[in-house]
Amino acid sequence: MEDSLFYFVDEFRKYNLLIGCSAQNKNNILQLGPRLIEIWWRIMHMECKFSKVKVNELKVLLDEKKAHITTLMEKTFEVRGMKKKIQNNILLAKKQRDKYESEHSRGCSLVAKLRNREDDRWYKDDGWSLLP
Repeated sequence: MEDSLFYFVDEFRKYNLLIGCSAQNKNNILQLGPRLIEIWWRIMHMECKFSKVKVNELKVLLDEKKAHITTLMEKTFEVRGMKKKIQNNILLAKKQRDKYESEHSRGCSLVAKLRNREDDRWYKDDGWSLLP
């Protein structure tokens, strides 16, 4: 009973290995006979080893990417903070400019008024002389 079960399993494994092979490769595989299963198991074992290594490498890469994303997010928040500070500085500069312009225009109008008064006084004092 056990022998027939092993035979069935061996044939099933051979069949799975033979799927997708060319006729020449099928003949070569069938000539290997009993060593075929041993070779197949070795290959599978090596694939498992490599897949574990690959999984570990992928985990390391994933951790690196997570760290990179975290630093990018931190930089984004820093940039947003800097942008807000810059916007506040721009608003403050505009207010100061408006204040300066209003003071300047007020000063200019005062100077003009004073000049007009001086001109009026000058003509009143001496109506004929245009010298200062």
